[in-house]
Amino acid sequence: MEKLPCKSTAIIETVRGNKILNLDVPFVPTPLEIVNEMLEMTHIRPGDRLYDLGCGDGRIVITAAKKYNIDCIGVDLDPRRIQECRINTLKASVSDKVTFLQSDLFDVDLREASIVSIYLLSNINLKLRSKLFNELRPGSRVISHDFNMDRWLADKSVSRGNHSLFLWTIPANMSGNWRWTLPFFSENLKFNIEIKQHFQKAHASIITPENALVKALSICGDLIRLKLQIISNRHRVPVHLSGNITGDKIKGRFRISGMNYENWYASREKNSKTNII
Repeated sequence: MEKLPCKSTAIIETVRGNKILNLDVPFVPTPLEIVNEMLEMTHIRPGDRLYDLGCGDGRIVITAAKKYNIDCIGVDLDPRRIQECRINTLKASVSDKVTFLQSDLFDVDLREASIVSIYLLSNINLKLRSKLFNELRPGSRVISHDFNMDRWLADKSVSRGNHSLFLWTIPANMSGNWRWTLPFFSENLKFNIEIKQHFQKAHASIITPENALVKALSICGDLIRLKLQIISNRHRVPVHLSGNITGDKIKGRFRISGMNYENWYASREKNSKTNII
């Protein structure tokens, strides 16, 4: 079956009883070697739950359930595909691990998913983007076959012949003004830092103290890593901080160069968080 060109739109009609369903994406099966590569890229862990949006004949969820022993949910609007999925699941003896939903993918609640796999079209991916950010927890992974997310750049992409794979990790929203206090030798330094974020990319600016600089900042899921430099008595002292965000709080550890790790707590100012997509 020929692969559709990027940014094309296909409306396929299928009959369910007397009702005609419009399918935005035609069924194009993903080769099994690409299925395996997609699953390997997501680094599946015990307890993960995979949702395949537009599951076709069910090969991705069936492979994930059989190979990694995780719970999987396949979603497709076409009743013929759902019937085929259920038959294939019985043949693979993974009925206890796999559930199929005949539904519009935009109507499915993704809050229980930790992995979402898609083989859709560019315009559908862009419509889906805000739903992924709004419903998936930080640290959840999204894997797409062939089609990217435009301005939301993939964390990892690979090419295999005519196939392209794109992987994203949902980031926590770290935007806003953050405050914390660090013991720095004989004084306590009070920090006020503004973080601006667009998707998973972020930039930090120090408001106070004036003798501190941001050297590096990274966000992966709910984990933030920050490297600061404090100028003291003409010396530049590195400070490394890492922590996990929950709501408007960060809890983690920090280390001043040459010293032991200590606990780090930060709070976000009320109403300072902004939209990151």
